[in-house]
Amino acid sequence: MIMLDLRDLSAFSSATRALLTTCSEAASVMLWKFHTPPAGHGSWQVREGLAFLEDPIKVVALWDAPATDVLQSHGNEKDATEYGAYAVAIALADHLGFKVLGRTHQGSGTDWLMIRKGEPANDYYKLEVSGISRINTQKPEARLAEKTTQGRGGDWKRPGLAVVARFEDLRVLSEGWA
Repeated sequence: MIMLDLRDLSAFSSATRALLTTCSEAASVMLWKFHTPPAGHGSWQVREGLAFLEDPIKVVALWDAPATDVLQSHGNEKDATEYGAYAVAIALADHLGFKVLGRTHQGSGTDWLMIRKGEPANDYYKLEVSGISRINTQKPEARLAEKTTQGRGGDWKRPGLAVVARFEDLRVLSEGWA
């Protein structure tokens, strides 16, 4: 089992507190729609090549119940899903030994840059993220394949990690590349 603390991401990233708070709030709104605070329960699966490794790993996401102003501020579900997925991915990156630096430019092939904890800041990795709000016909596995392809592309050729987070069942998928 892994614990993903989505309440305060500042220990996991050097991005601004405002951006990280937006991500945390969005995650709390999306989890609130489907789970009971302070914890959401789900699973994490790692894909290598064409197959997922082992059985899913249990995930517990810690989050605060959103106040009314937070719910109103994140009323656009598409945006809340995107930013909430960023929170999940940043917490997962921390679990995997990375510190997330910040957002990247359009065309880089990725959403965020990260480094291994304790390693030089110029030895960065890509973090490409996608969120899905509800269980529907869109398969997270297909989205992960898209995100991995996107992450491998762009004008920065670097290793990285793609993460897809679906909130209704708190299903998290990831795949890395060299």
